[in-house]
Amino acid sequence: MSSAYLFARFAWAILFKVKLFVIEGQRRYIIRLSGDVKTGKIDYKTESRTGNELKNLYGGGGSKTATPKKRKSGQGSTVDQENTAELSDEDSDTSMEETDDIWDLHVNWKRRDQESLEETAPGVGPDRNVHLAPDIEADLNEALRRGEAALEESSHIALGDPETKPSDDLRSVFKKWQHAPLQDITESRDIIDFQRDGGRHVGCVRVDKSLEDAPVLNEAYEIPNLPGLLIFPSLLPQADQVALLDKTIHRDLSNPSHQTNLHFHHCLPYDLLSPRTDGGRLSFFDLDGSTALQPKDLTTHKAITVEQMLRRKLRWMTLGGQYDWTRKVYPDETPPAFPPDVVNMLKEYFPSIDPQAAIVNFYTPGDTLSVHRDVSEESDQALVSLSIGCDSLFLIANYDASECATIRLRSGDAVLMSGESRFAWHGVPRVLSDTCPPDLRDWPCGGNGRFSQWRGWLGTKRININVRQMMDSPAMK
Repeated sequence: MSSAYLFARFAWAILFKVKLFVIEGQRRYIIRLSGDVKTGKIDYKTESRTGNELKNLYGGGGSKTATPKKRKSGQGSTVDQENTAELSDEDSDTSMEETDDIWDLHVNWKRRDQESLEETAPGVGPDRNVHLAPDIEADLNEALRRGEAALEESSHIALGDPETKPSDDLRSVFKKWQHAPLQDITESRDIIDFQRDGGRHVGCVRVDKSLEDAPVLNEAYEIPNLPGLLIFPSLLPQADQVALLDKTIHRDLSNPSHQTNLHFHHCLPYDLLSPRTDGGRLSFFDLDGSTALQPKDLTTHKAITVEQMLRRKLRWMTLGGQYDWTRKVYPDETPPAFPPDVVNMLKEYFPSIDPQAAIVNFYTPGDTLSVHRDVSEESDQALVSLSIGCDSLFLIANYDASECATIRLRSGDAVLMSGESRFAWHGVPRVLSDTCPPDLRDWPCGGNGRFSQWRGWLGTKRININVRQMMDSPAMK
C-alpha cells in the first residue's frame, strides 16, 4: 500500500470527523477529531454515551460499521476485536475494506471491562474532563505536515476522568505493602530504597544528563519502565525542610483563603489567630489545645479541639488553586495567590516549573492515600512532590498498570512526574512510624521554648507538598 494512499485515507479520516470510541473504567466517550490538511490544525470534541447508545451506534452490524483488525497497540500488548476501540464510518460511503485501512492509522484503546458496555456513563462537558494525551495532538500535526501515516505504534488517548478506578492487580500490590510486616519492607528487593541500595537497585538507573525540569547538580534516578519519573534522594537540606514547614503550616494554614479538609464540616477559629508584630498571624500551634472547632451542623458532627485537629483530624490544605474535591475540578473563580516565597524556594530546585496549585498532605502512620491519577489540571506540565518527616512507600504505575514500582521515600526526597508519568497511577500504601530524622522530630518546638507542648509532633507525621501547574496560560502566574 503506497504512502500516498495511506495519507489520503488518513486525511479523509481527519477531514470527515472520524469518531473514536474510547473506554476507560465505567465511562465511555467519543472523541471527534477534525482538521485541516493545509494548516495541520487538529480540533476535537468529546461526548459521553451510554452502553445501549454505543451498541446502536457502533455494534449494530450494518455495512457502515468498521471492525478493527487484530494488531499491536502502542504499548506492545496484543489487542483483538473484543478489546479495542471501534471506528465508525457512518458519515461516509467508504467500504468495509477501506475503513479497515483507515483504522490501521489510528490508536487502539484496550477495553478494561466488556461488561461495562451495559452501564450508563455520566455526562461530561465538552473538552472538560476528557482530553488528548499530551503528545497525541503533536503527533497528528506532524503526520499531516509530513504526509505520513501516524499513530500506529505511538501515543495513546488518555482520559482525564478522576473517578476512574485502578486495576485489581494494582490494588493488590497496594494492599500487600499496606499490611506487610516491617521486616519485609526493610528487606524486600521489590522496594526501591536509595539509602539501602545506594542507587544500585536493579529497577532504576542514575541520570547523568542535564535535565531541563530538574536541578542539574543533584543526583537523580529514573526507572526505565516508567519514563518521565525522576526521583531525587535527599534533595532538600534540613534547613529548607524546616523553612517549608514554617511557611506552609505556621503561616499558610492560618490563612482562611487556603482550604482544608476541615472546612467542609467545622468552623476554624481564625479569629483567635491575631496579627503578630512582624505582620504575620499566630499559628494554630499557638492556641490552647482545648480550643474548640465548632461543627457547622450539630446534628451530623461534633466539635473537635485544636489538639485533635493537629494530631490527627487535619489531612490536607490547598495552596493557590483551591481544588473542589466534590466536583473533582478547579473552580473558575480567581484563586488566592500561591505564596511567592514558596514559589522562589521551589524554583531554586526546579527552575522551569510554574507552581499554581499545591496540596499539602498531613499523614500519620496508619494513614494511606488510595491509588489515583492527578488528571484535573488542564496543563500536562511536570508535577513535583516533596517529602518531609516520616518515611513512606510510594506506589506508581503507568497508565495501563502494566509496569509499576514501589519506592521508599525519606525526608528531603523529591519526585518529579513528567511526560508519560505525569498522569501515572500513584498512591501511598504505608507511612512508617519512628522514621523521622532526629533533628526534625521535635518540630515545631525550637530552642526558644515556643510550642514546647508540641515537642515531637513531626516525629509522628509525614508532610507531603505536591505542586502542580493548573493551566498553560500565563494568567495564573
